[in-house]
Amino acid sequence: QPPSWQQAALAALDQTLAELQATAGALYVTDHEHATLQLVCQRRVGPAYLAACATLPMAGSMVGETTTQRQLRYVRATEAAFEEAHLTHAFPNAAAALIAPLGLATDPDGALVVGGMAMDEAETLAVAPAAIEHLIPILHDLRLSSQIERRRREFDLFLQSSHSLTAPGAIDEALHRLARELAQGLPVTACRVLLWDRQTRQLHTRAAYGLREISWTI
Repeated sequence: QPPSWQQAALAALDQTLAELQATAGALYVTDHEHATLQLVCQRRVGPAYLAACATLPMAGSMVGETTTQRQLRYVRATEAAFEEAHLTHAFPNAAAALIAPLGLATDPDGALVVGGMAMDEAETLAVAPAAIEHLIPILHDLRLSSQIERRRREFDLFLQSSHSLTAPGAIDEALHRLARELAQGLPVTACRVLLWDRQTRQLHTRAAYGLREISWTI
């Protein structure tokens, strides 16, 4: 049983596919933190495409760049871009595909990729703006809920990490535990803990932990 948000997304996707007279489609949500598009749900999309394109970069992929440019893109199967974007795997028997950015111009919420439209290019592009309206509030709510959940996890991590400072042991060991827990729990590659010296009025590094080599000087 898919979660309620996914049921709502699938229902909206089905409605959009019906209005576009398309046979298959994939819905993506924007992950601005990692500059990617993440697959939310799909209908009848080829498994090879799903394996290769569950996550797409905003830069360097046709779907991501179309989303950033905020323009509908109609791609014929005879174009080289159709194969380059793996759309031959997504819609094996389709004559064309449509890529539609979703959301605000300055902050897109996601993208829709559909194929197998029964209408021609002019008709598809004319119908698309109204057809994709069903998807925008779904993606907007999904992005907000995922951001709230991420902030909640980060807050819980800070509370847990703060206990390191009150745990038994030397202060340097406690600070190292704090740096390690924050670096491992947050989307960062390193963490440095600096203490303020009131006499010299300077910050001094007392602990550092990183997934990459970091300098102990500021």
